[in-house]
Amino acid sequence: MELPIYQENDNNMRLHTKLVLIIGFIFFSFVSNAQKIKFKLYVKRKCEDTLMIDSLLYLEKDNNFYYAEKNKDYVNLKEKGRYKVISMFMFDKDDKYYNIDHYGLIIDTIYEPAIKKCNPNSSKSNIHSKLFYCCCNGLCDGKKVDYYSNGNIWLEGNFRKGEPIGMLKEYHRNGKLKKVEKYNRHSKLIEREIFIYQNDTLRQVRIYGKYGWRLKKEIFYLNGKVEKIKIYDKKGRQRKVILFYPNGKIKQKIYYNRKKIFKLRPRRSLPPLAGQTQQIPGFSLS
Repeated sequence: MELPIYQENDNNMRLHTKLVLIIGFIFFSFVSNAQKIKFKLYVKRKCEDTLMIDSLLYLEKDNNFYYAEKNKDYVNLKEKGRYKVISMFMFDKDDKYYNIDHYGLIIDTIYEPAIKKCNPNSSKSNIHSKLFYCCCNGLCDGKKVDYYSNGNIWLEGNFRKGEPIGMLKEYHRNGKLKKVEKYNRHSKLIEREIFIYQNDTLRQVRIYGKYGWRLKKEIFYLNGKVEKIKIYDKKGRQRKVILFYPNGKIKQKIYYNRKKIFKLRPRRSLPPLAGQTQQIPGFSLS
């Protein structure tokens, strides 16, 4: 029995509509997924020599935070841009940024530090517990060096039963010095130096004493020469400032006490007297 022409056309129209809807749904799903950013981070654990997915990381952009959804091992991002990645497996206070400029799945791998701060007596842990440095086989002992994933050193120093001795140096990911801590033979901190950069150029060095008081601050010109040195007493009070010209020569010395401020400047050349060409050296009080 043949179907009437109008009924056959109606069936063809329905089939055509279904095909259009299916194709449209597939296309919409493809476009929708193509406009998404999925960020996945793997962690290389040096001590265990294993690879794992970090599902606890989060990213930050313009004070907005993005986390992995429940039962998912990646973070969904709404837009392109520069994101800061925060992970419990990253190096101590090391900031890593990603310039994400395309949609789709983005995968990266970070290295978990082989040297970490730890508390061997974790069962008795409290906010006043003393922290040590642990390596893969227990407390660090002897000279130890750890590296970023790009091969640059991030931490180096000498240890005795998990405690640092002498100089403990920490570096930024780009290889520039970040912090130097000096310990005595009893592993007591006696001095800490902090290095501050602007566009990879050293601009300040801040030196602190064993009690946390600031002892010295050095400020640098863009050419690397010292611009200013501030010196403090043991209680962090400013006592002396030395100013320099860009060529490195001293411009002025300023001394502070509780009542007065004394300024010393190098003397300029005086006009010679009749028959004299002598220049008086030293400093004058002003």
